[in-house]
Amino acid sequence: MNYLVNLGSFVFNGLEYNEVQSNTGRIWLDRNLGAKRVAKSINDSESFGDYYTSNEIDFPDGYRLPTEEEWGAELKSWESKNTEGAFKSPLKLPVSGYHSNSSGDAHYLYFNSSYADLYTSCRDYGCAVRLIKE
Repeated sequence: MNYLVNLGSFVFNGLEYNEVQSNTGRIWLDRNLGAKRVAKSINDSESFGDYYTSNEIDFPDGYRLPTEEEWGAELKSWESKNTEGAFKSPLKLPVSGYHSNSSGDAHYLYFNSSYADLYTSCRDYGCAVRLIKE
């Protein structure tokens, strides 16, 4: 079931964000942190947001990084486990990519046109960030 419920909105670092409820019932930001807008397509560069390493992120009050289990639950709720499923989900996830370096471990959701899965990689990779409400 794909449904989208807009809840609250707020301004953080000069950008207005809305809250959306996903298929799992959890509340998320409607776009990646630092993104100018919600994705209009899977490769919409205006929706990629900023790239962060794990020690650089300043969160809005009441939000945090999702756990591996929370990403896993979202992934299970998608119609297809690939970029199409990511974009068609209420989270409208774009393929924003990352930049890399190497040290420590972090968990992330990876998806492409063929599949989606959870992985562990270096904390110094610069990744787009989607926050979940505490």
